[in-house]
Amino acid sequence: MLVQSSLDVARRSAQFQASEQANESTEKQMEELKEEIKSQLLINTTKDNIEKLRLIDSIQRLGVSYHFETEIHRVLQQLYHNSAQHDNDLHTMTLRFRLLRQQGYNISSRPFDKFRGKWGSSYNNNNVEELLSLYEASQLRMQGEEALDEAFCFATAQLEVIVGDSATDTTVAAEVRRALKWPLYKNLPRLEARHYIGLFSEKPWRNESLLNFAKMDFNQLQKLHQKEIAYISKWWEDYGFAEKLSFARNRIVEGYFFALGIFFKPQFLSARLIMTKIIAIGSMLDDIYDVYGTFEELKLLTLALERWDKSEADQLPNYMKMYYEALLDVFEEIEEEMSQHKTTPY
Repeated sequence: MLVQSSLDVARRSAQFQASEQANESTEKQMEELKEEIKSQLLINTTKDNIEKLRLIDSIQRLGVSYHFETEIHRVLQQLYHNSAQHDNDLHTMTLRFRLLRQQGYNISSRPFDKFRGKWGSSYNNNNVEELLSLYEASQLRMQGEEALDEAFCFATAQLEVIVGDSATDTTVAAEVRRALKWPLYKNLPRLEARHYIGLFSEKPWRNESLLNFAKMDFNQLQKLHQKEIAYISKWWEDYGFAEKLSFARNRIVEGYFFALGIFFKPQFLSARLIMTKIIAIGSMLDDIYDVYGTFEELKLLTLALERWDKSEADQLPNYMKMYYEALLDVFEEIEEEMSQHKTTPY
């Protein structure tokens, strides 16, 4: 049999240098787009505030507001102190109200009082965006804000009519249906970001720089999150939980997704991993007590947990011993990581 010469064999190239250059190019492009968006946020203009409000709303819904926290705070502060001049514009009023209140500003709902009892005549039937804005603003109402109670009931009813109308554009109907099921205030930021990237690209007033920046940022964060879930999955496998505690549920992905819903920003890496491990270890403890352990075994485990000492593991059955040692290891690891202010375990 003939053996090919090493010179004739077609071999793959890792192209590490090209990959590094691509990453550097992406980071440079993102930095340029970031500075462009910052200038758009801070530019002084005599135009209607709706443009800045839309920009801030889009930045937040696209999941990139953590890049512009200082700029957004400065703009919202200005809008908060100069809000009265736009009380007659329902769309601007509702969008400003929601953005300020969800940011923690003590903004009054009194401007809505003048619409009480006449929401039907105040709403433009051709402006679904305005109606959605009213609906989302009413989600932030507090007890006793009757005008917003009325606004919520009116907006919900009108949106349901739009969804049920066969003449409604399918894209519009899908957007309204999603809003009714998952209002912004009750949604997960990463799910909203993934959805809104597609929705934003169809808007006639979309900002191309912001859209491109959001896509690149989403991809970068997704790579980071995938790396984290790979690390946490390996942690589960290395301990051998699946083999030694076969009765216990593997809730790694579920736990990580829960943590991701609370804090997705890259700087909260340690918090995501810690929470995922605690959820996983807590879930196994629940399965031991509710499903697998005998009464006598559970008495021993309870005593060991109260004493919180590795020497107690010798009194436990083998499967409990393995779990108990892993439990203490996790908390020792957390303590060590917090004391050393580590940023990444891999």
